[in-house]
Amino acid sequence: MADSVVSLLLETLNQLLDQDSYLLYEVGDAIRSFHAELKSASGFIRNSEGQGNAEAVKALAKKISGVAYKAEDVIDTLAVNVAKQRTRGGFGKFIHVFGHRNMLQDAAKRINNFTRQVKEIYGERVSEGNQIGDACSDSFLAGERSTKKEVYRPIFPNMVQILLDELVKGSRQREFISIVGEAGVGKTALVRETYSDVSVQGQFKYRAWVHASRHCKARELLQEILEHFRPMSTGERQGMTEEHLQKKLSECLEKNQYLIVVDDLRKIERWDMVEQAFPDDSNGSRILLTCRPEYRDSNGSPTISHFLSPLDDAGSWDFLLYGLFPSGICAPKLEAPGKQMAEKCKGSPLSLSFLGRLLAMQLQHVEAWYKLANYLNTSCIQGSLHSIDLLLSFVHENLPTHLILCFLYFGMFPEGAEIPVKQLIQFWIAEGFIRKKGSKKEEDVGEQYLDELISLNLIIPISRRTDGGVKTCSIHDLFRKFCIFKGSEMNYLEAPESLSDAHENTRRLSIQVSSLKGILSKLRHRSGVRSFHFSVQGAQIVLPTFGWNALYKGFKLLRVLNLGTVDVFGVPKEVGRLIHLRYLRIRAPGVRHVPSTICNLLNLQTFDMRESSLSYLPDGIWKLQQLRHLYLFLLSSLPDHRGADEKSFFNLQTLFCIRPHKGMKRLMVKSKFPNVRKLKITSQKKEETTEFLESLDHLYHLQSLKIVSASKLPDPDAFPLKLTKLTFQGASLEESCMKTLEKLPNLRVLKLLQDSVSGEKIDISAGGFPQLLVLKMVELKITEWVLGINAMRNLGHLVINKCDQLKTMPSSLLSLATLQVLEVILPSADLRESLQQFENKDGLQMRITPQAM
Repeated sequence: MADSVVSLLLETLNQLLDQDSYLLYEVGDAIRSFHAELKSASGFIRNSEGQGNAEAVKALAKKISGVAYKAEDVIDTLAVNVAKQRTRGGFGKFIHVFGHRNMLQDAAKRINNFTRQVKEIYGERVSEGNQIGDACSDSFLAGERSTKKEVYRPIFPNMVQILLDELVKGSRQREFISIVGEAGVGKTALVRETYSDVSVQGQFKYRAWVHASRHCKARELLQEILEHFRPMSTGERQGMTEEHLQKKLSECLEKNQYLIVVDDLRKIERWDMVEQAFPDDSNGSRILLTCRPEYRDSNGSPTISHFLSPLDDAGSWDFLLYGLFPSGICAPKLEAPGKQMAEKCKGSPLSLSFLGRLLAMQLQHVEAWYKLANYLNTSCIQGSLHSIDLLLSFVHENLPTHLILCFLYFGMFPEGAEIPVKQLIQFWIAEGFIRKKGSKKEEDVGEQYLDELISLNLIIPISRRTDGGVKTCSIHDLFRKFCIFKGSEMNYLEAPESLSDAHENTRRLSIQVSSLKGILSKLRHRSGVRSFHFSVQGAQIVLPTFGWNALYKGFKLLRVLNLGTVDVFGVPKEVGRLIHLRYLRIRAPGVRHVPSTICNLLNLQTFDMRESSLSYLPDGIWKLQQLRHLYLFLLSSLPDHRGADEKSFFNLQTLFCIRPHKGMKRLMVKSKFPNVRKLKITSQKKEETTEFLESLDHLYHLQSLKIVSASKLPDPDAFPLKLTKLTFQGASLEESCMKTLEKLPNLRVLKLLQDSVSGEKIDISAGGFPQLLVLKMVELKITEWVLGINAMRNLGHLVINKCDQLKTMPSSLLSLATLQVLEVILPSADLRESLQQFENKDGLQMRITPQAM
């Protein structure tokens, strides 16, 4: 929709009108008038869409957006200056009073001028005969849709089996297998299908999937692969040379059967360094590469090579037809537009799959098929080289405003990135994209938005949480390029290869190059930026002290600051000047404290310094009443709450990670965190943890709890009723603790990690764990596991990882109809024999890695 940016600015103004009473007292009339005019303009734009004047409407929206951006800058800058005046002492406030008053008057005049400009821009169009009529309601993605989904069909079914045989049944020698083809031909889809196959997962003990971006060097690629098997500290990363990384990776893989996927391989400097890191122990190890034809011979010669070609017109129609109608028969009235659209996809399986998803929603509406066919026949995108761009452009014009903004935001992430969903939704909330629905929290609404994008095949779910929700996701490179192209066109976002390539008026910047050289000095010329991401994968970059100066001087109006992939050695007091910040993530391994000015960030919603040594927070932290998510490595204590607002942390939902001492328990008892949904605690003292857990019943909304410490559990009644997920790590739980856990009425996920059970036996009573869906046991010393009658009767997913002393499985699991997935990693010889009885269990997907040596 053309007015997506205008709608976002309207939402921002709505929030301002609801919150900042002091600012409204000074310039409220001007802001309200501007808001009303902008709202009228937005309505005019929406009502003009679909009336055969798409380009004119886009031009109109761009003009109005430009004025709205300027007004937003004036208002946000005014808020910064007003906050500065508030913090001045009596004499300083007095000597600046006249300048402050003049500034307010000037701001009001400028906002009133912007109001007149908006009215003039769309007023001209009204006078030209474009009257405001009824809003267009024939959006392809609006209204009633078919609930039928297209049937999944492998793009190259024969190729899937060939590749599986080469991986699992091929030579015992190490082999490099290359899949070559143009963008969108299905290389990654083919490899992902084989990579996730049960036989592949069971065959290869060590597996890793990495995306080789166009900036990737040998060092970065080696580091990323190594970190799949051996997490490294910041100090280790900084100290390792290419040679050192090569040696470590080789040692890690030696004598192990491994599968490494390097997706979208380009020209790699010193590929020989990477190649030599993969030992050949004659155990059937494989390195699977995907690349485009121009890079086919850039990185040595693969052992086996497969070339994927686009489909011809007949093959394209068959692929589309059988995906929508498994019988191969469709209504004659759909065949003509269907064949036209299939031909427009130019043989690209990616485009055909995406087209199939769109058409599956409109199987009963012939006019919708003709509408899309007409769009593909009559539209073009300047500079576009791929058929997917027209389909994406069509979807972009028909998506609801909130989904347009969320989809385009994926352009902020690096190519091939596996994106954590929780972080993504925190970004969306900080940006103002999420519209709250009734009593639902914004985080839950954000998950709904993501599910909608996934249902349209715009976004790919990569991994799922134990509760079934999407944990990480990604976007196809061609889709990402479209997001960057459209985002740049709207001044919505930029992901430039160098800062000089970015528009000066862009609102969001994502730096995805592997060096800060020349970047920081140019930040002062991007004063309108609201979001700044430093998103380099695999590189080790340090933000110097003067870099902070460039940030807070150049980006005074920031709302999102993500420095999660750059090392910081200190947080200066000037960070407190960024008063509009809603999201702040800093990776600062050696930092033990933050300045008290951090407490000036009254709009802060997410504060993430989990990759730091920070253990204390300033006294004024209680002022951050908008805080929703707090991530720290280990918070030893919170400052004294006396004198602070009773609802200081009322909005807090995530608290990671705290030490459960008496002071923290008192805060729990006083209900200082009434809406916390996710909590992680760690301690070296068993008594401290045990006593703290007795206060959990005051966390009425707690859903997920992780305990990293030895502990004794209180009575079941001490646990909140809404608790659905429990994780123990190194907890040394006694047998009596299991009797407590099995009584929790709503527990759905239980993870017992690294010596969380002290004895050799786990004995579950009859009827125990009535709602448990997922059980994960990792590195436990148990030898026996007993299930009583009707225990764990809803269990659907069971994981047993490196429990090398466990000898048998409970026989009652055989008759458990709900069990769908059984994963066993490195079982003992006895357990492997016991698992044979599950091989013929109906509906069970069983994955077993080789037995322990």
